[in-house]
Amino acid sequence: MDPRGLTLRVELDRARPPRGVTRVGNAGHEVVRLWTSGSRWGDEMLSFRIDETPIARTLQIYTVNVRSCTPLEPGDSLPLPFDLDDGTWEPRPPPSGRSLTAILQIAPSPEADAFDLWTGRVVSPPVSLTGHSA
Repeated sequence: MDPRGLTLRVELDRARPPRGVTRVGNAGHEVVRLWTSGSRWGDEMLSFRIDETPIARTLQIYTVNVRSCTPLEPGDSLPLPFDLDDGTWEPRPPPSGRSLTAILQIAPSPEADAFDLWTGRVVSPPVSLTGHSA
């Protein structure tokens, strides 16, 4: 858990190739702001590791690429769906492995300051990719 109360967990729908939802939770006492998915900034904040292999979203082409943030109230969670086989993640195809870990990271920047965003890094507990059939 992040010092300000952010938590991160992975819920798998399918293990091979991995697909599901990452849930960002706010266990703190203050509103936390994160980039909104669907823009360069929002899409860059979430990445994964299968065992030790990093997996990141490829650079997308957006019709409208607007910086916006999503407030996360105390006690709430934000679902971030993912499908590592949808063609927007590298490497392609995703490697096989034993476990999947999600990483939520927003680096300090003038843009993050302007939107009063949470900055930092939270890593989920690893989720087993073996024996999971969904």
